[in-house]
Amino acid sequence: MNDNRIGWVDTFRGLAIILVVFAHCGRGLDKAGLDPGFERGAVDDWIYSFHMPAFFFAAGLFAARSLIRGAGRFFVDKLRTVAYPYLLWSVIFLVTLMVLPAGNTKYSPDMWARIAYAPVGNYWFLFVLFIVQMLYMLIRPWPFGPLVFYITCLTMWAVESSNVLEPYFPHATYWAWHNVLKFAVYFAFGDAVATLTEGRGEESAADSATWSLVFFVALTMLLAFGCAPEMGWVDLALALTGIQGLWELSIAIDRRGAPPWLEFLGRRSLEIYVAHNFFTVFARMMLVSMGVSDVTTHLFVGTLVGILGPLAIWWCCDRVGFRWLFTAGK
Repeated sequence: MNDNRIGWVDTFRGLAIILVVFAHCGRGLDKAGLDPGFERGAVDDWIYSFHMPAFFFAAGLFAARSLIRGAGRFFVDKLRTVAYPYLLWSVIFLVTLMVLPAGNTKYSPDMWARIAYAPVGNYWFLFVLFIVQMLYMLIRPWPFGPLVFYITCLTMWAVESSNVLEPYFPHATYWAWHNVLKFAVYFAFGDAVATLTEGRGEESAADSATWSLVFFVALTMLLAFGCAPEMGWVDLALALTGIQGLWELSIAIDRRGAPPWLEFLGRRSLEIYVAHNFFTVFARMMLVSMGVSDVTTHLFVGTLVGILGPLAIWWCCDRVGFRWLFTAGK
């Protein structure tokens, strides 16, 4: 994938992380009783149709470039940038629950053991991503490896969607492993896009903004006619439609000169992702203590604080040269 594509990918990630923080803020309000019905409401369904598949897609875009340096280096790199923050922030999350048990999630001692198979908080994404990346590392170097990997991921998605594993592999206990089966296909989609467009210029049509609208309207119509996230067979159609809409929108924005702050959010999406829930909870508690009950205010302030708070931590760490809070080593 050419370097001139980096811009739209940063914009893509920036838009996606805003959706993540907003949706998690809304679900937090729902669980706290401040906005009953947000979870699985129309806005929530629209965002959850594709916001996490979008991050797997983005990760897949650069997988081949990373693997070409060798499996050993790929493995170490993913330990540093994916497995390490998963473990560290899972521990931070549990310690916080022990010390300040005021949020919607309640501490339980068995959560420590569950880090190995059922991630706590929103850290399941890093857990699942690391496993998918290891599968990719093992399969892609084979003869016809890319094709084998794509077929494997599509088969995994079909098995998960058919629900045939549920009697032997209960979703309630092993839900994160079910997510490996469910989300690997989007990582594969990103890798396929990168492979098919390698060495080419920007392929998207000049009217990317129009195509973005077309795909987002199609996603909205699918939801309006009864499709919903986590309905098994319809998940793929919803997610791919949303990813394509966000992709086209990102290209359109980038061509018109993407705001530097939006690209910056994309480059710092990991830092925002691992820490944002702490700040959205803090914002909600502060607003409640001030007597603020307006949902719109909560969503706006919670999302804003959920983005700026992690960035402030990252900036402080960067200023003092301490980067171990988000990745291992340089």
